[in-house]
Amino acid sequence: ENSKYVLGQAQETQRMAKRSAELAWFTVILAVVSGTITMIGAGLDYLGVVRSMSGLNDEKEELEATGWPAWRRRQIEMAQEEMQREQRERRQQMPGGGPPSGNGQAPGNGQPPGNGQ
Repeated sequence: ENSKYVLGQAQETQRMAKRSAELAWFTVILAVVSGTITMIGAGLDYLGVVRSMSGLNDEKEELEATGWPAWRRRQIEMAQEEMQREQRERRQQMPGGGPPSGNGQAPGNGQPPGNGQ
């Protein structure tokens, strides 16, 4: 009877080992399938990016052909030049022809006004 029990345990262990091996192979196959699907998805994403970039370049060339970007750049440059001209005029209108020189502090004793000195 003891040997029957041991034989039953050995057979059960053998069935569990076989089932474990099947599960291990299943996980390996599942990993391979998952990796393959991921690689296919990455390839499709790459093709989509390439197609989008070529379309974007075509649209950019079409927009440049209209002349609008060049006109907009000129408008921005003119606005910047106008701002710089106004800043120069304001500096020239300041007493002494510009901001105070030296250490950047107002003339006087270096103390803010109104502290009793």
